[in-house]
Order: sequence, then C-alpha cells, then structure tokens
Amino acid sequence: MTTNNATTNDKEPVAGLSAASACIRFSLGEQSTFRPVFTHQCFKDECILGWMPVDDAEYQARLIYKSWESSNAKGELHPSFSKCQLDGSKTYRIDVHCRLMPSCGACEIDIHTVEKGNATEDDGPARKKVRTVQFEQSDGGNNQQRMPINGILQQMSLAVPPISSVRINGIEDALWTTRPPKEDEYNADCAYLNEPIGRIVKSYKRTIKETNEEANFVISIAQSTDEQKSNYHASVQKLAKWFIETADDIDTEGKDSGGFWNVMYLFRVHDSNGSTEKVQYSLAGYITLFHFHAPFKKPQPGIIVRVCQALILPPYQRAGHGSEMLQSIYEYANQYSTDGLEIVEVNVEDPAPGFVALRDSVDYKRFMDMIATDTSYFDQSNAAAAMDKDFFAPMVETDQQKMSTILKITKRQAQIVHDMHKLEQLNKWKKNADSSLIADRETQYRLMIKKSLRALRSEELGACKSKDEQKSLLEEWFQDALAHYTKLLLMSR
Repeated sequence: MTTNNATTNDKEPVAGLSAASACIRFSLGEQSTFRPVFTHQCFKDECILGWMPVDDAEYQARLIYKSWESSNAKGELHPSFSKCQLDGSKTYRIDVHCRLMPSCGACEIDIHTVEKGNATEDDGPARKKVRTVQFEQSDGGNNQQRMPINGILQQMSLAVPPISSVRINGIEDALWTTRPPKEDEYNADCAYLNEPIGRIVKSYKRTIKETNEEANFVISIAQSTDEQKSNYHASVQKLAKWFIETADDIDTEGKDSGGFWNVMYLFRVHDSNGSTEKVQYSLAGYITLFHFHAPFKKPQPGIIVRVCQALILPPYQRAGHGSEMLQSIYEYANQYSTDGLEIVEVNVEDPAPGFVALRDSVDYKRFMDMIATDTSYFDQSNAAAAMDKDFFAPMVETDQQKMSTILKITKRQAQIVHDMHKLEQLNKWKKNADSSLIADRETQYRLMIKKSLRALRSEELGACKSKDEQKSLLEEWFQDALAHYTKLLLMSR
C-alpha cells in the first residue's frame, strides 16, 4: 500500500522564509536566536516596507526558500521580498533583534541598519563596505515611503511583551526606554520568575539540544481566578502572533465569555549549581484552556475543555514538551470535579497540522495503554488474527461513544484512533501473510476508511460535479490519511 507525498505548496510557512521574518530575530536568555514564522499580523504583505534583511539573513532566506519551495519556483526568494524594495539606487537593510527576558514578561529591542548597493551574491553573503544609517524619529526627507524606525517599533509592540528598552545602532532611544540605563550589554538576572505561575502538576527532565545539557522542567495550571496569571499572561500571549497563524489576545478572566479560562504553563527550572536555595524559572511554553458547560452532552453532561492556543517556544520545540503538556491536560481532566461536574471531553480549536499530528499521536498512545491493561475495552484479537471481513467492519456508534467517553476525546478522534489501530494490525499481519491475500486486505482497509470519510465529509462530496470527481477526491483524502497514520505509527515505535 503506497502513500502520496505532499507537495511543497501544501507546506506550512517556516521561520526565516518571508522578508519580514528574515529581518526579525528573537533570543531567549543565552540561547541562540530564532526567527518568527508568521509576520502578517504586524507587517502587511510580510515585509517591512523599504527594508531588506541584512546580507547573512538574506542568504539564509534564499537557502530556506530553495528547500521549502517546489522545483518550479519562479524566484530565489519568497514573493514578499519583491514588495520590500523601493525605487532607488540604494538598498536599506535592517536587523531587528528582540531580546526576551527569561520570564517573557518584558523584552529589549536592538535595531541595526545599514545602507548599501543592491547586488547580492547567490553563493554566499556579500562582503561590501557598508555604512550605518542614522535616522531621526520622523525619518523625514526622501524616505517618507520607507517605514520609519518608530513605525517598526510600533508594529513590533503589537506582538511582543512590554518593551523595556530600545537601542538603534547602539544608541539608546529614550522615547522607548522604561528602565534605568545599564552599563553592561544585557543582564536579565532579575527577569526570571521566582516561582511558577499556578500550581505545579508535573516535573520532568529533558536534554537541551543546543547545549546537550539536561534540564528540569515543570508544568503548572493557573486558575481563572488567579490575578497573577491574568497580568502575566497579558504580557506573554502576544508572542503567539509570530508562531500561530490566527493567534489573538484573550481575556483570561473571561467574565462574559460563557465559560472560564485556565492556562497550563511550561517552565524551565534554573538553579545555581544544583542548589535549591535560589531556584528560578523561565517560560518555555503555554496552552490556554477554555472550559464551558455542556448540559446536553451524551452519555452525561459535564464540562468540555477546549485547547485554544498552544505554544512551545522554538528553543524547546521537538523535544517532547507538547506531548507532556497534552498528556497533562488529560490527567487534569481525569481529576477535575467542581460542583458535581466532571470534564467529559477535551477538544481542540482549529488545530494546525503540527498539533493535529501531536494530538493523534498522544490519543493513540493513550488508547494502546488502555487496551494493554484491559482488553475488554476493544477486543478484536480474533478478527485481527483471521483478518476477515469482520475486522474491516466500520466502527459502530456504540464503540465510538464508549471509546470517546473513556478517553475523554471527541468521536472523530475515536474514529482516528480506531483506524490507526487497524492499520497497525494490518501491517503486522502482512509480515507473515500469504502474498496473494495482501492486496485484497489492503483494499478492504481502503474501503473501510473511505466509508468513514464519506460520512464525515458528505457536504464536500455533494458539491462535486460527477461521480468520478467524488472518487478522485475520496482517493486523495484516503492517501492523505494513510500517509498521516503511517508516519505516526513509525514515530511511535
């Protein structure tokens, strides 16, 4: 059974791809800098009008675009670059460096600008004599069309924590500085949290990839009534706009929202040579959780928890933190009981592709853990051994309801877990099966998945103009599902 590979046109944007992304970088403490993924909420057309990134950043953007785009790319840079350059013989380049305090409750911004010729070599960063450009706050004269520095800072302030200081080409800007000047370049010792926000629910260790050192992390839950949480989250949530395409600010007090908000935080623990006398915390990520009452939920009413925003800061991504946090949400849901109401379901609001994969992987692992301890939950061992038509029977409503209730997941997630389990069993059976039977069983699996997809997406199929178009669309959906399940099963080994 083969799978189709997605084209680069289906890919999500990546850090450093757009013109604005190549002009902006962040750093968290002593770790390496990282660039935003999304910039459209702050800068129109994903560019800073009249500004190009510095040479090294533009060179990296070329490499990123080459690996991201398909082979029929019409240019060497993302299309947003074409909207940056103004008419004229000179190119103005900018590097905007946002230094996040470890708590992410405040930041400092360094801006460096240069003026130079337009040429940029393809085989590496150009090495030409440049001069620093000094700008008045109005950035007047012939540069009226170019976004002024103050305008750039205004747009940056929409998506960063409170700005405590700004330096432009090494000179501190008094208009933006809200703290006393410091003699040293950057000192954030006082910017850690002395304790986590909320109640700690889990502690664990992870290796920091950049330094290969082992670090301690804690996950905490902050309640909607926690005033400290509301003030803190109002500052840190702005960062989501750079990494979540549709992110917006939320009022975590949520008095008129028809429910209430809790926030799950991930903090890195910092101590002094293993001493517990001075333990400090820095932000590594968070997930916002909206709770609302579902009085008509079957088989029983209760509270539904909706995951709304999930952000792991780039220095800590691809280290298993998202899985730890999602698992902690389910553990929190299993333990929750207020005024006689329990959490009956955890769902996700408009998940990005990466979170879809994370969620499906975690849900499948929880399902496998469940049947490992009690096979009566979902016992199809006889049908799996025979690999007969009963094995490929569609999941019935009662089984969906049972699985979703036990795991506190949606019925659609129960179906996905069911389909992944059937695929894993089919793959195991094929290792020792008669080769003449394999094609037939793969066809049975394909028909089972397509029947589920037909019921799920009937409106889209109804909009097709012909039966052939419906068949083509169903096959495309099946191939997407098969590739997705196969990848997750390989990762789970």
